[in-house]
Amino acid sequence: MDRLYSLSLLAALVFGGLGAFLLAWILARRGRNSAAAGHFAVASLFCFLATSFCGAISMTVHLVFGHGPGAAEPMAALQFFSYHKAYWLVPALAVLSLLSTIIASRQARKRPPGEIR
Repeated sequence: MDRLYSLSLLAALVFGGLGAFLLAWILARRGRNSAAAGHFAVASLFCFLATSFCGAISMTVHLVFGHGPGAAEPMAALQFFSYHKAYWLVPALAVLSLLSTIIASRQARKRPPGEIR
């Protein structure tokens, strides 16, 4: 179980970091008309979903099996979050990935200047 929650936490942090990087990339290209904005939106959405899923798996497995009632070091949920600071980072990175999805999808819906329908 140690390997499962450690690897899923690592995956959550990697996907969340990629989502934060995509947010910076999208904001840097915000003024430009980008045909690839839709692809950035899909990639950011994938990062959000992967961060949320892997983070939930890691948090649940670690809380139940690592610090549950029958474990060597039982902890309540609030004590768990105050002791394990990395789990505060996962939701923050998920929010950044979701923000990059919203910005990129809005940017993809904009028509280029001079386009006539």
